[in-house]
Amino acid sequence: MKITTSQQASQILRTMRTAAEIPRGHLAKRLFISYKTLQKRELGQFTISVETLHATAAEFGMEVHLLPRGTVTTGHLAVNSRRDLGQLIRDLRRRAGLSLGDLAAALGITKSGLGNRETNERAMSVTALTETLDALGYDLIAVPRAAVAERRAA
Repeated sequence: MKITTSQQASQILRTMRTAAEIPRGHLAKRLFISYKTLQKRELGQFTISVETLHATAAEFGMEVHLLPRGTVTTGHLAVNSRRDLGQLIRDLRRRAGLSLGDLAAALGITKSGLGNRETNERAMSVTALTETLDALGYDLIAVPRAAVAERRAA
């Protein structure tokens, strides 16, 4: 499932929780956040960070991956932590032959802002991540763990 904005991530979170029939309070405890915070995230009132997306996906047996645009099953890059994500962004930028300034200009942000994303100086929102990935030709997707295991076994 492709994720394009924090708002869409909020909708997916709410849909997955209700489909799994998990009470909001129970999921909030498992994510170590308050009931009210989870409620606001589900309603799109709080920006969802990449860390929250990763933890939530794990609760539902999913992994967060980066996928080269135009492919369906090949070239997945697993996002295992916030640190991995910053390094992946830097590696993708370099593979694309872009300088920090080139990509920052394409995103309409400062070089230090992009540098913060690459070094994980600050938590990144899903929207900021998807904008960065879009400029690099990648999509953010959530993949069921079972599908990842099958793909690795093949």
